[in-house]
Amino acid sequence: MVVLHSITVLRRDAAAIKCIAGFVAYVITCSPTGMRLHSGPLKALLKAEATMLDKAGVIPKAPQGPLGGKSMTELLEAGTVKFNVDPKYPQAMGINSIVHHMSVFGNSRWEILLNFQDFDPYFTSDYPVAIKTFDINTPINRIVPLAPDLALRIVPDQRLQGQKEDHSFSKFNYIRRAQKRQNVIDLNRRIVQCAENLVFYRDDYEWVGRFVEKNRRFWIEPVSETPSHTAGVF
Repeated sequence: MVVLHSITVLRRDAAAIKCIAGFVAYVITCSPTGMRLHSGPLKALLKAEATMLDKAGVIPKAPQGPLGGKSMTELLEAGTVKFNVDPKYPQAMGINSIVHHMSVFGNSRWEILLNFQDFDPYFTSDYPVAIKTFDINTPINRIVPLAPDLALRIVPDQRLQGQKEDHSFSKFNYIRRAQKRQNVIDLNRRIVQCAENLVFYRDDYEWVGRFVEKNRRFWIEPVSETPSHTAGVF
């Protein structure tokens, strides 16, 4: 109730902003989904390093037999060799960045999404920070359901990257938006698609099961690219 009540006085209550921004920062860095997502780039880095060492002749070829005397690069491409990353490692890295994320989120624009659709309440999930992407040049919007009739869209300000942290949230601004039914449906779709394993909802309407089933076969996945370079990769 403290968080929901404070939504109405956000401009005067830095503690409420800190509470919500800190929660979002914690979820994206330390939740099981956050640990899984941040393990992806580390695996890609290990693969790139192994490929470079293989090209440099540092790693000998595998023995004959089941591995067929293949090189490390061939084994990686075939999926025979894979790297496992202890999820506690990216979690530890995430813990180190929580305060920075909190400052960025708390000094960005928030859209308070009010839901007056009686038969279409907001869902939530075990990863209650759904994403909305536009293109590679714009930041990922974070959609945070707080109650069946209340959610936030945080639009991170790119200009805050690299700047000094501001825990007074002097740049914070927000607007309220009453959501039409189609907007609520779209937000719920994103919540289901971004969930890790569980979706939660208040009212067991007849359409809910079909809606979740239709959108459940999605997952947030990290995408890594390793561009070629004359001196290796970068």
